[in-house]
Amino acid sequence: MKPKSEAEVESDPAHPELPALLQTPPELATIESDLSQPSDEDYPDGGFTAWMTVLAGFIAHFVLFGIVYSFGVYNAHYLDMGVGSPFEVALIGSASTVFIPGLGIISGKLSANYGYQRMILLGSLLLSGGIFLASFTKSLALLVLTQGCLFGIGSSIVYFPALNLPSQWFKKRRALAIGICASGTGLGGMAFSMLSDHLLNTIGLEWTLRTTSIIALVLLLAVNPFFKTRIPPSTSKIDFSVCKDARFLLLMAACMLSNFAMFVSVDFLPIYARDRAGLTVSNGATLVGIYNISSTLGRILMGFLSDAFLGPLNSLVLSMVITAIANFAWMACTDFPSLALFSIFNGLFGGAVWGLLPVVIAGMFGAGPQLVSLVACLYSVLAVGNFFSPISTSAIVSSFGLFWMVVFAGSLATLGAFAATTSRFVHAKGLFSKV
Repeated sequence: MKPKSEAEVESDPAHPELPALLQTPPELATIESDLSQPSDEDYPDGGFTAWMTVLAGFIAHFVLFGIVYSFGVYNAHYLDMGVGSPFEVALIGSASTVFIPGLGIISGKLSANYGYQRMILLGSLLLSGGIFLASFTKSLALLVLTQGCLFGIGSSIVYFPALNLPSQWFKKRRALAIGICASGTGLGGMAFSMLSDHLLNTIGLEWTLRTTSIIALVLLLAVNPFFKTRIPPSTSKIDFSVCKDARFLLLMAACMLSNFAMFVSVDFLPIYARDRAGLTVSNGATLVGIYNISSTLGRILMGFLSDAFLGPLNSLVLSMVITAIANFAWMACTDFPSLALFSIFNGLFGGAVWGLLPVVIAGMFGAGPQLVSLVACLYSVLAVGNFFSPISTSAIVSSFGLFWMVVFAGSLATLGAFAATTSRFVHAKGLFSKV
């Protein structure tokens, strides 16, 4: 059932006039028109060039988040070396996870103005250079600047154009295309964690960092020619009037709350497995591996279901609701099989959220040259969760215990699902609309 247009809804006596906050502002209507015309009619939805942008995006996710999620391996080595306290060493990894989303608006604007390939090349050099320079120091401050800040800045410049580019080439299969791109996150996390652990034990810290830097640069340079745009770069200013739209504000809230909850379940799952279920460190690592595999599959599966049956916004709401239920079910998990089942559901549906959000934004506001800036604006709130979630969760565990940590995660996930559901019904009131 196709949702009614705004004009039809306003003229239908069965539908009362929406409150001013819930209506699309006039200035936003102009943006939507500019973004979606005239290119909505001629998406290739396939072909060599289109699918190569998907492969390039997959490699970008594989490299960036593979390095981000493997930092835990370095963390132990830095502590053994006496680089700093656990909190101080954690600043190295936190810097990158804050810079990646925090600079999203800037990186999105740079890509829109100067071209995706050019900016991705610059970002590739910066992020690999940050890792390479880190191999020459054992100073905490310099490690934060190189492996943290410089890597994070370069990663942000690469990430947002790589994530959003397939939206220029796909419409009917857009969710599947972006889901495949985003699935590189889970596989990269597994691959780089295993590689880093092996190299650290064989060739040492310095050459592990240098090798990782070279691998990252070679992979990103190899796919750079395939980051081709279909829509010419835009030199127009970012119009922040989108932030007046209730749908966008609600999605921003859902994004921040879900990200906050995700870090609880990912970062503290091994601790929960050890202290609540009496499992070994190896069991905890296996559970994280199960989560990563499930996250990879979930991004592709929900992308397919979104394109074929549900629509991206419905798929996003469904994923967030199931993730919230899984987080509350977590408190009943007291052995390996139950924790493995939790990891599967949390990975499948929690991971799918991050592949669906760009598709939702493209569907609401168009897939034109400003899309990367709109997604970057939405994702900028992730910096809040990236920085404060581990800190606040640690405080809750220390003061109240693991049970209340799970309640905290479930409550955040529930609030995120509620915000996304509200955004969905503001956008289209029909219960069975494919949106």
